[in-house]
Amino acid sequence: MEKNLDYFIYKDANERKIHNTEDQVNLDGFDDSDWTFKSANTKELTHLIFNDYPARMIPQIARRLIMLYYPKYSDLNKRKPLLDPFAGSGTTCVEALLNNIFSITYDLNPLSQLIVEVRTAIIKPQKIQKYYNSILKNIKTHQNEKFEEFFPDETRLDYWFSEKVLKDLSVISYAIEINFPEEELRKNSELIKLKNFFLLCLAKTGRGCSYQRKGEHKSYRIQKQKIPEFNKKVSVISYFQDIAKDYSNSLKKLYNYYTTYKLSAKCKHIIGNSMNLEGLENNSIDLIVTSPPYGDSHTTVAYGQYSRFPLEWIHFKRKEISSIDNKLLGGIKKDVKSLRSNLLLKISKKILNEEIIQQNKLLIEYIDNILNFFIEEKGEKLEVEIMQKANDFKSELKKAIAFEKKVQEVQDFTELINLKNSFFAFIKELRTLKNILENECKLKCESLELIKFKIFDERLPFVLSFFSDLVKVLKRLFEVLDYNRKCCIVIGNRTVKRVKIPTDEIIIELGKIIGFEHLRSFYREIPNKRMPRKNSPTNVPGELASTMNHETIIILNKPDINKI
Repeated sequence: MEKNLDYFIYKDANERKIHNTEDQVNLDGFDDSDWTFKSANTKELTHLIFNDYPARMIPQIARRLIMLYYPKYSDLNKRKPLLDPFAGSGTTCVEALLNNIFSITYDLNPLSQLIVEVRTAIIKPQKIQKYYNSILKNIKTHQNEKFEEFFPDETRLDYWFSEKVLKDLSVISYAIEINFPEEELRKNSELIKLKNFFLLCLAKTGRGCSYQRKGEHKSYRIQKQKIPEFNKKVSVISYFQDIAKDYSNSLKKLYNYYTTYKLSAKCKHIIGNSMNLEGLENNSIDLIVTSPPYGDSHTTVAYGQYSRFPLEWIHFKRKEISSIDNKLLGGIKKDVKSLRSNLLLKISKKILNEEIIQQNKLLIEYIDNILNFFIEEKGEKLEVEIMQKANDFKSELKKAIAFEKKVQEVQDFTELINLKNSFFAFIKELRTLKNILENECKLKCESLELIKFKIFDERLPFVLSFFSDLVKVLKRLFEVLDYNRKCCIVIGNRTVKRVKIPTDEIIIELGKIIGFEHLRSFYREIPNKRMPRKNSPTNVPGELASTMNHETIIILNKPDINKI
């Protein structure tokens, strides 16, 4: 049976000092094989807020890791902060707050910053209710108006929103703005928290009332035939009211908890790059609990695309939003020749081999389609010109197939990248022969329908760029973590081009190279992860595979100074 929140955080309701005695954490009968938390309530307190954030770590994992690995101090003044370098929706920092532990979080997504700030805001419930009533009154007063100056910086608004939804969202945006004048915000930091709360409610409403396909993180519109029914059902004002009530109720619970136990911890969120962790001194962190992206945002979890509508309605520029995925791990292709990982090299060779096989298979289908057509239409005799050019194409195709063997001979990442570049450069050169062959075919028979000559997207560079960036993160985490302290990483193993990438094992290997010790790993099933159940790891139309349904929780240790 799952224990409630109080069990994990306080053994005794009268206890006021957190983590100052060994018996504060009771691990009798602790089942380290059960990290699934299948029946757990993952929406406790402010974990309810934006709980559909992509690939969100559930609070029970962060809670247990804090119980197990945050050091126990007899002198609480000596405690150092907890760090989450990939804040996401703020799961870790909320759990740190509930344990009265100061935390620092980093993320490059401005939506993450807003969610974290609201989730950890300690605001009197009466204040929220007061401004909610005022905003609602303004909405009702202006509900028949339209404020185009509050429309998002989006060129295709009518593609994503109905006219009525646009109007109502603009009214809410206007009502929030007039309740929080700039001059008052500059004088009162609590007003900033309150405005952020209502902006986040608006952001959630903007996404929920758009034509964005539900349950999908990438920017896909609902089917055209479903739009009329959606327009009949959607009510922007009601949606906003429901969100505001739910979110304010969760903040009320947090406020009551925080004040009842006389907590004092805060969360400091920084819009910053986890590869740099600017502002953090070496050996300044007592525990790291984080769940990094499982791969680059372009081909794995699209954090930027998910954040698009929420950020647009709180007045972020389109250009700034569209750049989010490029800023995240592996977002931009990089020089990866300095990577050191035997396991990653082995996996990368498999991915490149799969890319080459898929590309060659498509080219074979392309030429066979032409030859079979003319055999059926013209009989066994092919036109001499077509036969000659088809044979020329097939001859070149043999060279492409020979690349499959060359992959196995690769010894390092430099050779791997050079081979990849050579192969795709060669494939692009085949376009010349392809054009000559197609022109000849069309002259002989206009009814010939050609298979598209497609060059598959190259996923390997994004995979390697992701790990190149992740190495930089791990190095920085090692530096800021104090000696004999733990770094807990929750990660899933993605599939690319039919190849399962053992990201957990690669992280362990890279961590050891940097200086970490691998203490142990826990394994869990993912019962309710906010990710698509199927995706296309090959990028071949119609070819789907299951997405990640397991996670690994890696426990690394920074050795004592005498061991380094």
